[in-house]
Amino acid sequence: MIANVFLSEIGSRAAAKMVFDRLLGGSRAYADLVSQAVKGLGKTTVTELAWAEIPTVTKKEFFSSHSWRELVPQESYNDIYSLIRSSGTSTANKNRGFFWPQLKSVDARMEPALHSAITQTFRLQERKTLVIIGLSLGSWAGGEQYSFVFKTLALRSNFPLVVFSPGNQHQEILEIIEKCHTEFDQIIIGVCPSAIFYLERMAQQAGTPFPLDKISFLVTGEPFPEAMRQDLHQRSGQNGDRLAMLSVYGSADTGFLGVESLPLARVRQFLCQHADVAESLGFPPTAIPNLYHAQTQDVLLEVVNDELLVTKWQGLPLVRYNLEDRVAFYSWKSMCETIALADAANASIWKSFGSLPLSDVLAVYGRTQGCVFLCGSNVFESMLQQVILQSTVRDSFTGTFVAWSEVEHGQQRLHWQIEMKPGQPIPTAGEADALHAEFVALLSEQQPEFGEDYEKFYRSAEAQGLRIFSFHFCQSPHLSQHSRFKSATKRKIIIEKGPL
Repeated sequence: MIANVFLSEIGSRAAAKMVFDRLLGGSRAYADLVSQAVKGLGKTTVTELAWAEIPTVTKKEFFSSHSWRELVPQESYNDIYSLIRSSGTSTANKNRGFFWPQLKSVDARMEPALHSAITQTFRLQERKTLVIIGLSLGSWAGGEQYSFVFKTLALRSNFPLVVFSPGNQHQEILEIIEKCHTEFDQIIIGVCPSAIFYLERMAQQAGTPFPLDKISFLVTGEPFPEAMRQDLHQRSGQNGDRLAMLSVYGSADTGFLGVESLPLARVRQFLCQHADVAESLGFPPTAIPNLYHAQTQDVLLEVVNDELLVTKWQGLPLVRYNLEDRVAFYSWKSMCETIALADAANASIWKSFGSLPLSDVLAVYGRTQGCVFLCGSNVFESMLQQVILQSTVRDSFTGTFVAWSEVEHGQQRLHWQIEMKPGQPIPTAGEADALHAEFVALLSEQQPEFGEDYEKFYRSAEAQGLRIFSFHFCQSPHLSQHSRFKSATKRKIIIEKGPL
């Protein structure tokens, strides 16, 4: 194993300290929080706090408890130019969102680096390009920010670049491709990974062109398996120097935090094929997480107890903000050197990757607080619990169940493994059909965004047996006595992979 592969932080501690000082002096709520931490540690002044002693904050426990006037430093009031929305912190607030102000100065400073990365990745100066923003628009950060970034790039450059923003009106995506695909060298579609399956299917049913040979997908909002990208690449027939699918990592809370590169995608593909090397780097052999080059400009990223902490100056400044994503950090150069040792025949290629001016690597395993993504929508454990509790056949269940998301032949599905009470028979196929319809209705009540996606995507696919839910029933006490639960103080409903 190469030394110094694993990192505990990425970015600038000096920049983070400046953010801390500015927020401490500008936010009454934050000053009170830090003052309590100082007293709790038996210290007398803030200057005595080590960096690791500065309190971590979350959206639910800190930001949602205060008004903007208590949080936003006065120096930022006239710098705010836009608002974006993130999801609520729990189902108790009926999924009412949280709003994040954006600063002109911060986005203007970030813009050149973003534009440069996009231009180089997609070679926009060489290819006549149509960009289609297929992510939800409105106030949602993904669609709003993607549309903004590409349109400002089109305005401020001389590239042959055209942007169309239908949002998640997927029929309009197919219409523009049918009318204009011959006019462009490449088409970039911004979507959630799970939407790709349904877009292809809609095009096939309508008999309209969907030219994978010139389409690249810019995806965000949910993880995806490497096999999905490789399948797209093989079917597209594109050259090896192009990615059929490129992923970006970020959130409304923090903005962009990471992006893939072609070399990093090659690393992930190698790790998926070589479980021994993956395990030596601490990855589970069954599922390599999504990997990103971390955004390091004016930001500090830390990993504490496997969770991501972000420090960054923005509309609502963040200091040791817990995004509640499970992550790990890696040295890009050392990761490439580790693979070079394991793959001697191609060592020169891996070493050349490691010498490229690319930032260190952020591995994202998913949410830590019981959340699964369905077409970019957050589905929390509490929502799944309510579906079980409100089901008309709930008396047949013990109440113990697990759920996980998988991509099967390009389609994302949510799997439910449900334990039946002693003496209760496993549901018949017909009973499972009725349960599927009921679960769809109940989850749509808990998460309206899921209901919208069901009407747009999932319902029409059901006629071909392509259901969004898959059931795995078992008899008691298979789950309740499982080692994963028997000794646990808190049962996690959402798991990485099942059935158990």
